[in-house]
Amino acid sequence: MLKVMWWLPQYDAWGNVLKEAEQDSVKDNPYRYAGYQYDNETGMYYLIALYYKPKHVSFSPSKPKP
Repeated sequence: MLKVMWWLPQYDAWGNVLKEAEQDSVKDNPYRYAGYQYDNETGMYYLIALYYKPKHVSFSPSKPKP
């Protein structure tokens, strides 16, 4: 039996989640805004060589401590 799961967030221009619609628990998927990998521990997106924090609209060259 095939089970379909989906999560459809809406983002602002900076990557902050505005509204979410979901089925089951698929928020654990680390790939989010623009396909970037999201780190739940720090609340930042990993952009290859930089981390981006949408709440502060800032970049960090290395992974910050939570």
